[in-house]
Amino acid sequence: MRTIMLGLALVGIASPALAISTQVSTQISCSAIHALIQRDRAVILRYTSKSPPGLPIYDRAVADPVVCFGSGTGKRDYFPASDTNSCAVWVCAPGSDLRP
Repeated sequence: MRTIMLGLALVGIASPALAISTQVSTQISCSAIHALIQRDRAVILRYTSKSPPGLPIYDRAVADPVVCFGSGTGKRDYFPASDTNSCAVWVCAPGSDLRP
């Protein structure tokens, strides 16, 4: 029992290191967004919507569609960055139970 408790404690200590990072996409360049995604394999990107104003928008950007395996399919999405209004990234879209 002590071994199990010790193991759980060690996993709990290591968990924060596995946390996904969050970035405000409009504060960094598109190339910096791509570099973060490639380094971390997945990043939460967020920005504030212009329509409706003030609405926070966010999604999990991934390095490639393979990262989505088991949790959906990869699709292209676009986020505003500091140097462009449409920085293309991969995100995971929910999968469908209806397959041909």
